[in-house]
Amino acid sequence: MILRAPATFAIALAILGGAIWAAMNWTYSSQITNLQSRLSLRDDQIADYKTKLGGATPDEAKKRLDALELQVKALSPRRLTEGQKAKIVQSLKGSSGIIEIVQDMGAPDAKAYTGDLALVFQAAGWVVSLPAALGLGNPPPSGVGLMVANPAAMQPIELATKRALEAAGIAFDIQQQNRPQRPTLPPIVPALPPQPNVGLLITTKLN
Repeated sequence: MILRAPATFAIALAILGGAIWAAMNWTYSSQITNLQSRLSLRDDQIADYKTKLGGATPDEAKKRLDALELQVKALSPRRLTEGQKAKIVQSLKGSSGIIEIVQDMGAPDAKAYTGDLALVFQAAGWVVSLPAALGLGNPPPSGVGLMVANPAAMQPIELATKRALEAAGIAFDIQQQNRPQRPTLPPIVPALPPQPNVGLLITTKLN
């Protein structure tokens, strides 16, 4: 058949080859166009992302978000989480004492935070007293003062309180508190309340 009609065969072959080439060209062109569209969309998304971040890299953006979370946390009222409460109770296990938790009446969140601490020390078997103060002369920068008789030679009960605060991740400052000796009272005079072994001062957080 090819020998009888070589011209016709050549024309048909050329048409078939042209059709195949056109089909392949259309397919590849479509794929290239689709790929270019996806690349363009990606470039637009990256540009929009950089604009929103002010040109910051992902690592820089994460640092900014972390810093913002810390700022929000610092402005939030202080409370003990359930995890912190459990850690304090566990740390105080095997010890007991009398603790005085002083609330600064000028600190907006001191009442609730003092209440949390009082409950957790009571849960650990400690005796808690809750006096209030106003117009403190030397407030602890962290907002929590661990009041001890001698910071250079802390007593076991003071060290137990220090370890409990550290276990819960609570920032605090150690401050000296002079506890005057109480006079000996005649038998007919009612006994004074037990003197605290250690104290905490809850005031406004300054840093």
